[in-house]
Amino acid sequence: MCWNREVSAVLAVAGAAAAWTQYKWGRPKGRIIFFSYWALIEVLQLAQYAVIDQCSNPVNKVRMERRTKKKNAASLRPNCGAMRLLEGALPES
Repeated sequence: MCWNREVSAVLAVAGAAAAWTQYKWGRPKGRIIFFSYWALIEVLQLAQYAVIDQCSNPVNKVRMERRTKKKNAASLRPNCGAMRLLEGALPES
């Protein structure tokens, strides 16, 4: 990520301008794709500044809940298998 929102905006505009210039000059597609991709990444970083540190934002909550549920379910799978193996090996208290 860039230092701040303004730098991300400037780099996004610069990337789009570079891609457009390469297209107008008839440069190879690889250069156009490179600058377009770079501009897109900067636009996405710019969008991140709109929701950064907003834990009360409902969109952030939904995404975190989904990610946490998936992560917890994935981490439980190996543990459940291990517990089945140890069921008879552990002494009852």
